[in-house]
Amino acid sequence: MLHRVVLHFLRQEILHPPPSLSLSLSVYQVKREIKNSKKCYYIAKFSKGTGNPKEMRKTINSIKGRSQKDSTISEITVDETHSTNNRKEIADFINNHFTNIGPQLAFQLPNPTKTST
Repeated sequence: MLHRVVLHFLRQEILHPPPSLSLSLSVYQVKREIKNSKKCYYIAKFSKGTGNPKEMRKTINSIKGRSQKDSTISEITVDETHSTNNRKEIADFINNHFTNIGPQLAFQLPNPTKTST
């Protein structure tokens, strides 16, 4: 008897699906269309830059949302009391820093000890 009830229930579900099932089918169809649209979009985007690495990199960066950042130094703090926005002073300060940092770092290195082999 239970077997007949189960078969009857399954037949009713197949012939007259509940609204939630039809809704899930439409959601599935929407997701499939979104997936196909994305696929077409990316194929079109990447076909433009074929053979040109620079264009391909620009395309990838635009898709990922990366943008070039402005790396211009507009102001620099020379010491605790003085900062400057003069381009020549900024260049001189950076040049002086990198010229003097080498000897300072070399002085901080430990002296190597000779070992006999």
